[in-house]
Amino acid sequence: QNQSILFTGESGSGKTENANHLLSYLSRVPQASHLSTQIPFSSLITSTNTILEAFGNATTVNNDNSSRFIKFMKLFYSRTGEITGAHIVTTILDRPRIFSCGCPERDIITLFQILTNSGSTDVSAAVGPRNFHIFYQALSGMDEESKSKYGLTKAHDYLFLRKSRKLSTDTRDDGLDFQKPLLALEQLGFNSEERDFLFSVLAAIL
Repeated sequence: QNQSILFTGESGSGKTENANHLLSYLSRVPQASHLSTQIPFSSLITSTNTILEAFGNATTVNNDNSSRFIKFMKLFYSRTGEITGAHIVTTILDRPRIFSCGCPERDIITLFQILTNSGSTDVSAAVGPRNFHIFYQALSGMDEESKSKYGLTKAHDYLFLRKSRKLSTDTRDDGLDFQKPLLALEQLGFNSEERDFLFSVLAAIL
């Protein structure tokens, strides 16, 4: 019989972390492997989740790893209980984070301060949320040769990123975290040409 698990709650309530714990639990069950890579399906699913978090999560005012999209994941099992495949659908990606220099919530925060007289009315002084993790990860974790290849420098050089006045957090190491999506892309079979195209698009956005 089909079963469903729904993770819901306000930002910072633990939806992403609990979903990760569930995937970790499922990965402990003996799994079938992908025929071409011989990597357990559970590991491939975890890699997919790593990429989605890098490209779809961001640091907000209340949460350093807030999912800015909704994800529906369907897992397929064999009769013996092995994961044999998965289908992942993402929707409602927070695209205004791209269009508005990464600060779609900052106006709301500033308006609240004005109405409650609880802070500065200087909009330019408000510290807003960061953009998607992958921008900061790439700029902090890429070697100088790769940065030169894509024409990248550092996060502070981009109005797109620095407008939020929050380029780093105390709980995340962007340079170290960059290795996670890189490894995940490799495990999922993205070749060097596809990875190159991906980071070229990121550079073009910046």
